[in-house]
Amino acid sequence: MVATPLQLSLLQKSQTSPVKELRDYQSKVVKEIFDFWDFGKKSVMLVSPTGSGKTLTATHINQKNS
Repeated sequence: MVATPLQLSLLQKSQTSPVKELRDYQSKVVKEIFDFWDFGKKSVMLVSPTGSGKTLTATHINQKNS
């Protein structure tokens, strides 16, 4: 499969874009989720209002967990 110019542009931007810093409440959630996992919980659900940064928070969790 050959990538289109748009796909290449998006890939380049995603690889060079700095990850935004978490807000205090998002950092707290990340810590709490890792604490749950350390305690032996296998699954955790993140519930938060629209626009509160769930995707950004999940991205940080994914990066720390890999």
